[in-house]
Amino acid sequence: MDKLMLISILLLSSFSSIAQENNLRKVILSVLNGGKENIPVNWEDNNEALRIETLKILESLNDEYTLSGLHPVIKRATDLGYNSHSDSLLLNIVFESISKDSIFVDGDYLRNNFKKSDYNKGSYRKLAYYSQKQSILNWKSYTPYYLSFLEIEGIDSTLVFLKENIDAINQLHFSIYNIAYRYDTIDINVCLARLGKMSDTIVIAQINKQFNSHYRKDYRDYFERLSRIRTPLAFQKIGDYLISDLDEIKSEGHRKQVKQMALAAFLAYVKNFPDRSTKWQDTFNLWTMVQYSQVHGKDYSTDEYMDMAKRWYTENKDNLVLDFDKY
Repeated sequence: MDKLMLISILLLSSFSSIAQENNLRKVILSVLNGGKENIPVNWEDNNEALRIETLKILESLNDEYTLSGLHPVIKRATDLGYNSHSDSLLLNIVFESISKDSIFVDGDYLRNNFKKSDYNKGSYRKLAYYSQKQSILNWKSYTPYYLSFLEIEGIDSTLVFLKENIDAINQLHFSIYNIAYRYDTIDINVCLARLGKMSDTIVIAQINKQFNSHYRKDYRDYFERLSRIRTPLAFQKIGDYLISDLDEIKSEGHRKQVKQMALAAFLAYVKNFPDRSTKWQDTFNLWTMVQYSQVHGKDYSTDEYMDMAKRWYTENKDNLVLDFDKY
């Protein structure tokens, strides 16, 4: 290859890189101002380029963006992979944008994309407002989980107040937002059990009773509720499905899927599970990872992997180590 051709290739590569960066910047700016473009995700670099560009833009804009645009941009930037430094900065920009009289922020992506250690003192102070009784009408359905898992001060007494007045508060929510059924007593009890304010044995019995009362059982919802309690007993109930033959389920495909759901719970929340070793796994949607398999060189759907998981659970079920630093 002659020198001129090499220089041409290098220049073209540089121009291409600059063009991609400028295009990414334009898309981010558009979405920040209410545009509906689809921000691209880069699987190869775990979204680092998107994180860096988003931070550069937000630091230069000085709040010149719409709140409805800010949240999807930060959600997209942190959807893939995990970076404790940049993700923490992006998370706390979200909280800087929130006024105390606003409806609670989109907890779905906050719950899935960040760790408890990512929040700064200012964000905690704002969350402390939402843990008070007078803010209940600003809550969304997932707010009780969100505040209780972060253990925001005062949330336990507010949850008790909500449970004692749940019918009246649901009626108020309906009159304001036209949402007929906002809160469920068992969901509130799950939060109280997570906080150690209610017996996990009692709450697990309530979950089991409701689960078994349905003809078509929603195993994913069942496992998610148990995971949210975050006690060894709750995970032992999930583990029972991991090692069971599940003879009551006639479809072999459905049996496999239920076991994968159970496996996802252990991958996400049990610290001593063999594959719970990376920060990426702390924040990724592990049900999706297990369901579609073959991520990061592992195929979670194989019989060999499931046999390993069953052996691990049998050996460790009486000594589960839970990751309480992870939200």
